[in-house]
This record gives sequence, structure tokens and C-alpha cells, in this order.
Amino acid sequence: MDNQGIEITRLEPMRAAALSVNSRSPEEEAIGGLLDWARERGMSPGRVFGYDSCEPYPDHVYTAWIEVGPDVEGDETVSIIDYPGGRCASLTVSGAQNIHTGWQRLADWCHDNGYRFGAHQSLEEMLSPLDTPPDQLKVRLHLALAD
Repeated sequence: MDNQGIEITRLEPMRAAALSVNSRSPEEEAIGGLLDWARERGMSPGRVFGYDSCEPYPDHVYTAWIEVGPDVEGDETVSIIDYPGGRCASLTVSGAQNIHTGWQRLADWCHDNGYRFGAHQSLEEMLSPLDTPPDQLKVRLHLALAD
């Protein structure tokens, strides 16, 4: 089967600050809130990740992550997590409207090619600046695979 732009990759372990938001537009609120939190602490955020709770719309939970150093501490709204990393099937999509279809493509491709899903968190990696219009947003999807 054609890989259709899908690659087998490995996300490295990381320490991350995490913020979860439950609302009608939690993606923007979680990512924006976490970036504001980092800037208030003098941090220059690097890679930005997130994942959806897959609960029915309109209200749902989205959790945003940013990589942080070993000395960063959480607070009452932002927690610090240690992500173990792991093997993933990865695909870049353009346009927020294509994220769901991208996840389905990854899941179908993995099933068709004999891969099993992993226990580590699957993630969306934001490749575009946050002020990018939704239809032009670039997101790298990382579907967790068993080793």
C-alpha cells in the first residue's frame, strides 16, 4: 500500500507543561493560555503539541503541551508531565478542516499495514504560527504505535 505521505517516526521523551480546557473552542484557548503562561514566566516556547479528548462536540476537552526545561514548575492551572516518547505513524495535514480526516487516514493505514497502536499519547504538533488562518494551518499528526 502507498504510504500516502505517512512516515514512521519517533518522538523523543520530553518534559512538558500541560493545560487542558473544556469549551466550544478549546484548541485556541488551551494553546493560547499555555503560551501566555510561558511568556509570563520569561520562557520562549519551542514545540507546541496537543490532543483532543474525542468527546462529542460542541463542548470538548483539548490539552496543549509545550516542551519545558527541568527547572520549570507547574501551578494550579498548568501541570508538568514527563512524556515517555515512542514510535509513531506521522502525517502532515494542511487546514484545520483536514485534521479529522488525517487521523482517520493514519488509523486506516496502520490497520492495513499491521501496526498496533501504542500506549503513549498520540499528539498533534503545531507547525504554523497561532495566528495562521484555520484553513492554512499546518499540523503534524503523530499516531502512537507499539514498538
